[in-house]
Amino acid sequence: ALSEYLQEEDHDLATWFELGSLAESVGNLKMAEKAYRKATQIPGAPFAQARVLSLLGDGERALQQIEVLLEEEPDNIEYLRFSASLFLRMGRYEEAIDNYSRALQVRRDDHQLTRGYASALESAGRYHEAADVYSELLKDEPSGSQTIYSIASLLTHLGKYREAARQYDAILDDHPDDLAALIRRGSIAERLGQFGDAVDWYEKALSIDSKSGPLWGARGSIMVALGRYNDALKSYDRAIALSQNDIDAWYCKGLVLNYVGKKEQAMSCFDHVIEEEPDHALAWYQKSRIYDGIGERKEALSCLSRALDIDPDL
Repeated sequence: ALSEYLQEEDHDLATWFELGSLAESVGNLKMAEKAYRKATQIPGAPFAQARVLSLLGDGERALQQIEVLLEEEPDNIEYLRFSASLFLRMGRYEEAIDNYSRALQVRRDDHQLTRGYASALESAGRYHEAADVYSELLKDEPSGSQTIYSIASLLTHLGKYREAARQYDAILDDHPDDLAALIRRGSIAERLGQFGDAVDWYEKALSIDSKSGPLWGARGSIMVALGRYNDALKSYDRAIALSQNDIDAWYCKGLVLNYVGKKEQAMSCFDHVIEEEPDHALAWYQKSRIYDGIGERKEALSCLSRALDIDPDL
């Protein structure tokens, strides 16, 4: 009935706006966009249309709409917030930074805007600046785990693993079952070469979510680092059991099997990787090494050639 009503063209502006709001509320975004466009002279309709356009994936038209609105109201905080967020989602990070900066000049104490600004800086690779912004934000919300997460992530990007570890420890002190923090803490321990600690962190994470294939794969990589190859293979098998298409687990399992001398089984793993991803250069390269090791020079050269065709810098 709503669709049929929207097909009529003789509604007044207020009715078009109400129809747009109703269509948006029930998820009929195309109809909502049409109705808001018809009601463009109603205050709020152009912004509503921009919002719906962004939800429809038409970010460019949404930005064009917002730019017109900002020409009329350059300090409108909601327009600035929307445009900054949309630029960020579209991967246009410098423009997002500019818009967040403009918005913060209008409303400096808005933590949501500040967090968006820091996120845009981080996405643009401006890690030191982002860290400064997050640190200032943390002064106003010292128990804000979201901000602590962001700081820890930035410290990791900057290679400051011990400082990142302390941030995750702070989160886990308050939330010992925080799965994401446990996994990231394990990853940090791994980067620091603290493999025994990494195992403990991953084991805690697996006690919460034993059906995470990537987590079993991470456990497998730690077992390899510790020289516990049978345990590594068991971990990769668990990952594969959870997802037969986990090519990372298949590839890593192949590496371990090859290392322990089970070349035929290793070859089977690399074949499985290539079946799922024919352009997996490293799998072709590992096959060439196995063939070379057993004296199959022609096959080795063929696989190596295929690997280099895919990735000349291999």
